[in-house]
Amino acid sequence: MNSCTVMELASQFGDKIQNLKNCFKLQACSGDVNCQQLLTGIDKDICELEVLMALMRAEVAREKENLKSLEVLKEQVLDLQKNLHYANDNLPQRLPQKKVCTKNEASENGTTGSPLGSKKDAVSSENGMVVQGARKRTRPPVPAIEYLTKDEYEEVPKYIKGRINYDSVNLAIDELNKAVSAKYSIVGKPRSVIMKSSDAIKKQFDQFKSQETKETKGVHFIVDGDIKSLSSLKMDSSARSVLTILRHCGRIKEIRGGGCTRYCVCV
Repeated sequence: MNSCTVMELASQFGDKIQNLKNCFKLQACSGDVNCQQLLTGIDKDICELEVLMALMRAEVAREKENLKSLEVLKEQVLDLQKNLHYANDNLPQRLPQKKVCTKNEASENGTTGSPLGSKKDAVSSENGMVVQGARKRTRPPVPAIEYLTKDEYEEVPKYIKGRINYDSVNLAIDELNKAVSAKYSIVGKPRSVIMKSSDAIKKQFDQFKSQETKETKGVHFIVDGDIKSLSSLKMDSSARSVLTILRHCGRIKEIRGGGCTRYCVCV
């Protein structure tokens, strides 16, 4: 029995029922061959209907299960959306980022990828042969103090951080990095360039160099005077608390001696 819609199926089913009623009315004709064939056809149609109804019930049950799965998936998607909105609305102002050395920075630092250096490094020997000269010494890039994560800040004991909030610590890190960058933009210049600079730059250069010791070799550091002159951070009790927090979290370390305290960037 082929039916495209439920209404057609109902109509056909009604027709068969009506046929059955007619057959009962024609009981007297039960011995008639045509009557027997009609009854056999009705019986076959009823069996087909039962099979079809069973298939429809199974399909309805399967769709109900699918609907339940979709409802669960919908709830999960809504929860995920809610969490993403919350995370987006509560992102900290500063996130720790890994510095990636760009091609330009690599060129400035002298790491150009040429194993033999540039042609300028080549010099002529006494016998006229061209030999590869020693490459120029390059200074390592100036490191920066990394921002504190929220978890690191929360782990700092209350007696250390006092009333200093999370954003204040990272704002102070910005200023400290500004001082470190400004200092080593001067220290990193060749002495020949410094000699051609102004008297103020020469004085700063000599002062920076006088603060270096054997312990500070290969270390980037600043002192209280650098923070005052090269950044907008005031060296008050709050700034001292920030430095204590950074030292506790391993962002800086202190080297004392020579009448000053050196705040070294930990890398």
